[in-house]
Amino acid sequence: MVEGNNDQRVTSPGWTDVYDDGCLRVEYGNYFVACKGHYLDLKKTEFLLVSRLTRNIERVVAFSDLWEHAWPAGKPLNLASLHVYMHKVRRKVAGFGLRIENMINVGYSIGHGECCARTMSEPGAVATGSIDGPVQT
Repeated sequence: MVEGNNDQRVTSPGWTDVYDDGCLRVEYGNYFVACKGHYLDLKKTEFLLVSRLTRNIERVVAFSDLWEHAWPAGKPLNLASLHVYMHKVRRKVAGFGLRIENMINVGYSIGHGECCARTMSEPGAVATGSIDGPVQT
């Protein structure tokens, strides 16, 4: 279990070193991703894709930007390969309630789904804090 600070963003010149909104935590320099305190086991390329998406959370990142971030410089864009990797990432993060959306012919975005309930008053909202898993309200 990993403890995160709500809306903590540690900054340095350029990109931030850590993204942490209390639900999703990404430590860019440590290749570390956790959701609700649970480590996500990602391969290097999968991590690089998630890390690029979280730098613009809830926003679409172009296919070419994702490719340039996760693959060696000069390697030509291969949409089929990118889609395969994004399918793998989607399957891994979906179990934690995160969602990855595909904007056809444009790119992908990552966002909060069932992983966190922004308002606990809504029916079916998920409360956290239990080591045994989420508690339905």
